[in-house]
Amino acid sequence: MEALKIRARRLAEPTPHTRAKAVELLVFSVGDARLAAPADRVREILTPGATARLPTSGQALVGLRAARGAVVVLADPSILLGVGGDAPPSGERFAVVLDHPVAPVGVLTDRVDGVLITFGGIRPAPDDPLLAGITADGALVLDVDAVLADPRLASEPLP
Repeated sequence: MEALKIRARRLAEPTPHTRAKAVELLVFSVGDARLAAPADRVREILTPGATARLPTSGQALVGLRAARGAVVVLADPSILLGVGGDAPPSGERFAVVLDHPVAPVGVLTDRVDGVLITFGGIRPAPDDPLLAGITADGALVLDVDAVLADPRLASEPLP
């Protein structure tokens, strides 16, 4: 009987997985690069659609798109992060829409891969201020606040 109590106590002890906080990430691809964003920062995923280009926009600001009565700013992660290579035109790409207090920002993607739940499996990122880390399978985890504050998403005033 004592052996069963000891075994029960061992089974009830927390494991590394139960001690670590679960992190849900939405994983998506830009060219051959796999990116991820915390799922709690993702507002929605937009299917490909018409994009309005801004003539004075920053390099990474691709344009604007309407979605459910809101204007979504579209950003190209291949320019922000230097990943992905040649991409189809913005109107043929999905947009992972991230929450932002001013306006939602849609990160253009070629494909949405799914949701990854990791238990402390995010390693420190290489020296890139836009990355929060790297998952065990190599997805680059975006630092959403840093991406949304990047000056390359700013639009310049008209002369």
